Amino acid sequence: MSTIQDTTVRLTSQDDWEDWQIQFEGLARGKNIWDIITGDKVERELPFEPNDDDIPPAGSTRSSSTTSHADYQLAWTIYRTRLEQYNKQQMDLNKVREWMQKTVSPHIYTVTCDPSEPLKEWYDNLQKNVGIDKSRIQDLAMELYQKALKTPKQKDILSWLNNWENAMQKATKAKLPVASFPKQWIKDFLGVVRPLNPVWVESYWIAQEEKIKTGDLSFRKVSQDFRDSLSRIPNASLAKIAKGSFGPTFAAKEDDSRGDNDSEEEPVPTNKQGQKRKSDSDRSGFNSHRAAQRVSNRSPRRIPGEFNCQKVGRS
Repeated sequence: MSTIQDTTVRLTSQDDWEDWQIQFEGLARGKNIWDIITGDKVERELPFEPNDDDIPPAGSTRSSSTTSHADYQLAWTIYRTRLEQYNKQQMDLNKVREWMQKTVSPHIYTVTCDPSEPLKEWYDNLQKNVGIDKSRIQDLAMELYQKALKTPKQKDILSWLNNWENAMQKATKAKLPVASFPKQWIKDFLGVVRPLNPVWVESYWIAQEEKIKTGDLSFRKVSQDFRDSLSRIPNASLAKIAKGSFGPTFAAKEDDSRGDNDSEEEPVPTNKQGQKRKSDSDRSGFNSHRAAQRVSNRSPRRIPGEFNCQKVGRS
């Protein structure tokens, strides 16, 4: 069973402003109150009930009474409609207020969100105190993009892809030049993933070269294509590629150059085989040495007359 992670951004400093502002704007647009936040529209006012003066007088004629009564009913219909619209808008505004109370750090909330002020003032105060300008947003987006241009480890590939997509999204939103020219960012991307899958990089560039030139490839499409390529590569093969991207190519050429001579050569023993042979050799030598010692320690067989000759010779 999968768990849902909380992706809500907390506004604690300027570093959080861009991500927090994106979530805030999305919530406000969903509640149809973003125009109120920007000042393009004003909040609805509480409507007044139709008063007793709208009731037709008792001595009026039938025709005038009918007309006045219809006007009175219309006034009540308009009132109810406006009251429903007002209540709905206030409910949506309050939900956004509650969201801000939960996501804005207390030390920031205290000085920017006065309960007596409208929601527009809250947002304006936050933007003045914690918000960042367009130039700073571009700088942060470029820093994030440059950090993503590092080849990840095998176990971190999917996480890196998510970070790269996030960096590209922010670069696009910040209108960075690199995000406006697909030929540039796709070269950067393929350069990063080349050590992970060089064959795919070469074939992908050839297959998509025309779309790369015309700018018809999106960064999400390229990222998804690379994900699909990873799913077709076994983990063992991927690890081998990651350690040495061009190893398999050179190995194949070397095998071809050897030809049929490989079958005539004596196979090189593995470490275990070599150690076993060395151990057997040492054991054999040790046994031979012990056998020689036993032979040398034995008394020589005496030949008749030999001892006397040696004894006479010594004297």
